[in-house]
Amino acid sequence: MALDSFQNKSKGETEKSNVPPTAPDRKTAAEKPTVPFFTEEEIHRQENLEQEHILLLAQQINGREPCREAQQNLPAIRLPGVPGEKSDGPITERVLEAKNFRQKIETMLQQNFPSAVSLLADSCGHANTSIALFSKNALKSIMEARGKDNIYPVLKQKMQNASAPVGIGVAICEFDPSDVIAREFLFEKLRIEGEEGQDAAITLADIGDSVTPRLLQALNDPSVTVRKSAVLVIFHQENLSESVIPTLIKLVQDPDPSLRSLAVGTIVRILSRKGLTDAQVIPALRTALKDPIQDIRIQAAMILASKKEKDAFPVLKEHVFDASPAIPKVMVLAALMSADENQGISVLLQLLGNQILSSYAGKILLGLPSMHDDHIKECTKLLNAGDEHIRWWAARIIAHHSTPNEQAIRCLIESLADTDHFDLPLEQIPCFSESANGLERHAAISLPHILQALHDENQPEILRGRIANVLPLNANTEKVLTELHASLNDKSLHIRVGAAANLASAGNDLERVIPILLDGLKSDDIYLRSVAVVTLHVLPHVPPEALPAVQSFLVSKDKDPTFGPLARMAADNLVSRLSDTKEKQ
Repeated sequence: MALDSFQNKSKGETEKSNVPPTAPDRKTAAEKPTVPFFTEEEIHRQENLEQEHILLLAQQINGREPCREAQQNLPAIRLPGVPGEKSDGPITERVLEAKNFRQKIETMLQQNFPSAVSLLADSCGHANTSIALFSKNALKSIMEARGKDNIYPVLKQKMQNASAPVGIGVAICEFDPSDVIAREFLFEKLRIEGEEGQDAAITLADIGDSVTPRLLQALNDPSVTVRKSAVLVIFHQENLSESVIPTLIKLVQDPDPSLRSLAVGTIVRILSRKGLTDAQVIPALRTALKDPIQDIRIQAAMILASKKEKDAFPVLKEHVFDASPAIPKVMVLAALMSADENQGISVLLQLLGNQILSSYAGKILLGLPSMHDDHIKECTKLLNAGDEHIRWWAARIIAHHSTPNEQAIRCLIESLADTDHFDLPLEQIPCFSESANGLERHAAISLPHILQALHDENQPEILRGRIANVLPLNANTEKVLTELHASLNDKSLHIRVGAAANLASAGNDLERVIPILLDGLKSDDIYLRSVAVVTLHVLPHVPPEALPAVQSFLVSKDKDPTFGPLARMAADNLVSRLSDTKEKQ
């Protein structure tokens, strides 16, 4: 029978009635249809029937396939992409599996909508993280397209199971942060350690301070896992509720050490946020200074140091001299300087006398704007240290902050033999260049000592070559130029290259120095090759015959510790320039 023939049989009801009729059994439908056309939404409400049975019933009633037609009237669902599918590298098996899963879901949404939703919900906990993340995002996309009510009964039933994936609650709360059931589901997930608990905590944090009443309960939960997860919520919250701060501070004295550490770390993170005052924080942190766990003591001390609390100083000092610190020494040393700059410098000078820690302390002391005379005197004592690196660092610091004596000058000259260590912090203050800068800064008093060392054949060739490289042209220029020109004829390639690099950097006598630099570039010594390439790349004109040697430099795996990556950058620049010149010719 045609649809029009029974749509007017309303039994006293208007055509606009939204009350769905009761579905007849198959025999009745076949003989005498008495119900209107079934939309897909109406079919899905028949929760006690299998989907295939419902589709068949609808086809018998209407003589066609109504679901496809009804589907066209519903908003289209745009499924999200698969995480990782747009990466530059090859598609992994994990991503390929997720792409196949996405295609399966696309088909199921057209043919079996409830089953597709159910599968997506279950797959939020899939072992393949790409599938799990896609499933969570897909649920959110479906809610955005058709509303939450369309799939909520399925998701609600899933959340009644404690083992249901956390992604279900995450998807709902990302779409509707006010959903009470999903929120409580996420709070229950705080009992689980690992990624599920963390995902729940981050989602609850994004909801904002409306979760605060329930969060306070979690902060006082008997389970340490729940308490830790609740602190994690605070850690990630952007809008911190003032009411949670007292409980958070109490947790600094929690029996569980990992929770105490997390509480202190959270205080560090939210220190500048609304509601956290010194009066609330400082007493708890002073208590944490006595914690048996070193990490907790250090974290508390670093916060107190930022507030100029001198109680933090002994703890920080103890940690600085620890042989195996959990927190980087540079961070602790910076905190020391914040707590008490004068005492901090004294500690740094003590560290300067430590063979292992001298580089840490030395580079920080070089970075200070100034040093008092008393500290310079302490530093001068280290010029007599048995370890040459300690002497060299002391000389650099003295030359940087004061006028060096003869002993400091001699140490600076010796320290030109030192190499940089690019694996250490503050590598922007190279050892070699700082020594050279110190000699140049005090050229008037250093020049006689430098020339004496240059002529001393008992000194290593590499040191004499470096001396020629840094011979200061700003003091007695005529005498220095005479020495450099004489050094261009020295029997030592180290000295010739050093003198050539010095003259070339000043733009002097390029016709003579470039061939010497090319000799250095072809040397077996990586230092000489590095000096040559670094010098050549700043010159306006380099002969094309240098190209093969520069290319060989780049291919070589040798790395000079003095110039490090600078030499390779210079070589890259040179190859580009020389190649362009060759093409133009």
